Parts: sequence; C-alpha cells; structure tokens
Amino acid sequence: MKSHQNKHITKIKMKIDNEYYTPESIWKRIDFVFDKCKDKIIFEPFYGKGHSFETFVKMGFSVLGEKDLDFFSDKSLENIRKCDIIITNPPFSIKYKIMKLLVDENKSFCMILPLSCINTHSFRKCFENKLNEVCILMPKGRLSFIKNNKIQSSPSFESMFLTFKLFKENIIYID
Repeated sequence: MKSHQNKHITKIKMKIDNEYYTPESIWKRIDFVFDKCKDKIIFEPFYGKGHSFETFVKMGFSVLGEKDLDFFSDKSLENIRKCDIIITNPPFSIKYKIMKLLVDENKSFCMILPLSCINTHSFRKCFENKLNEVCILMPKGRLSFIKNNKIQSSPSFESMFLTFKLFKENIIYID
C-alpha cells in the first residue's frame, strides 16, 4: 500500500485572540451581583490591563489580583482559597480548564463567557452534578469590549455572565 502524503500541504497556525478587555459599563450591568459581594473579597485572576481590577477597587471592594499572574500557579490557588468570589473576564481559550478548577474548589464565581459554550460537552463536564448551581445572566444585546484600546460596538460573538453558587435561578435576563 502506497502512502499518499502531500508534501505541499502547509499547516495553518490559528492565532488565539484573548485580548478583549472589560470596560466598567459591562460590570455596572450586573450591579445586583455586586450587591451579593458586600464585605467580601473578590479575586480578579486575569488582570490584563487592569480595567476590571480598577473598577472593583473603585466600587469599594477588597480585590486580589496582579498583572501576569498564572491562573494555574500555587499563588493563584492560594488567592482562590482566600477570596469569597472570583469575578472575571477570562481568556476564552482556557475557559473550561478555569471553570473545572473553580468548580472542583467549590468556589463561587461570575465570569463573562461566550454564550455558545453552554451547549457543549466540555461545559457540562465541568459541572458534572452541579448544573443546578449554575445561573446564566443573559444580557440584552451584545456586550461591547475594549479591543485595540477602543470599545467595540458589536463584537462577532454573543456573551453571557455565568455564575456558580450565587443564584437559585438558572437563567436571569438583564438589560
């Protein structure tokens, strides 16, 4: 049997683009989540350019987080265990690993994620028998993120706020 390998096929390397930052206006849309965080320590593990971290400090919260912190490091795990809640806009490329770790730690969180991720096997696997503790906060319209130092009016994807261990409802529609 002869091999039919084509020596002229070029591999295409996909660029993973995780550089969508969160303006203050996005977090203000879910102020009722922050009402649950009074006198609590928030961990913002994905500092990025500091937009979210600074917003949470400005809102009067005690916030853990630092630039270039590896989420899967011992220091980050220490912060996960020390805080009361994680609130973040994580890199979408590692969202399932992040969710799995936080669920395994039984840690409350609120994350901005692509809406499409809820219809995947990977999503369901993250939560196993804890899907009843998940609540999706469904915004009206698309969220506008900071990309290339300016706010995008309509990114190419739909987003949601995914919460764990915060609400009894499974879905909440927000303006």
